[in-house]
Amino acid sequence: MSSGLPSNPVVQQLDLLLSGYGFNYYKAENRARADDLLIRQQAAGSLSQAVGTLSSLHTTYRLRYLPPPSRENPFPPREELQRAADILAMRDRIGQTAAGIRGMPVPTQDKIWKRMRQELDLLTQLLSIDYLLITHCERIRECAAALTPEEWRDPAHKAEIERLLQELESAIRERQQVLLLV
Repeated sequence: MSSGLPSNPVVQQLDLLLSGYGFNYYKAENRARADDLLIRQQAAGSLSQAVGTLSSLHTTYRLRYLPPPSRENPFPPREELQRAADILAMRDRIGQTAAGIRGMPVPTQDKIWKRMRQELDLLTQLLSIDYLLITHCERIRECAAALTPEEWRDPAHKAEIERLLQELESAIRERQQVLLLV
């Protein structure tokens, strides 16, 4: 048969028994689907490490540049408060992106649509985009790990992480477009 489904009724029953409860681990489509999940978990893990690094950076920044209130200075400098808040905003944005990567959709095993689309080709295309996600996520992790409180005061370092995040979000949108075109 051209659709890839077995024609022998015994083989069909065996295939149903093996794949009816989930994945048949011997099929290339299912390996590609599992690889996609592993890659996305790796990418999200890198972003989670960046979130932890930015949390530590925020603590260090507050200790260094936001002194405890005193009678002479009851309020810390406004620009330092804004920089500390920017660290938290960046951390939260990266955390939300990591959660979005973990929850990205993958085409389900659908016997009806299997005849109308090339599932393995689609999964392979998604895998190639997911490898880009890992690259972007690793660069964000490395950039966050290299930051010090002194460097955060320089707007160029914040702009670098922002640029990397925009590249990552562009790759995420590209992946979403691939799924929409199916």
